[in-house]
Amino acid sequence: MLLEEENAQLQQAVGSHAVVDQALGVLIAVYRLPPEEGWRVLVKVSQHLNVKLHAIADEVIAWALGRPVSGTVMDRLDAQVHRRSRDRPGCGGQAERGGPR
Repeated sequence: MLLEEENAQLQQAVGSHAVVDQALGVLIAVYRLPPEEGWRVLVKVSQHLNVKLHAIADEVIAWALGRPVSGTVMDRLDAQVHRRSRDRPGCGGQAERGGPR
């Protein structure tokens, strides 16, 4: 039974990692963030809202696919991106990406 539980946990971890990587790709493409900045944005939003990282990533992917998403998550995401990009000319910012919704 222990081996089956371990296998299930590993499969869940791999699935969560894939979702986070996909969300990171969305942030890189849409907000024009470097990968390390995109990662920091996801982590900060997760910590600020006290929501698991993979759940934040699910929201980002849903948004990218045009599905309804939590306004709270997207507002916090937008705030984090804006905070990180305001000191980096030509990277991110609302005028270049058109907002999160």
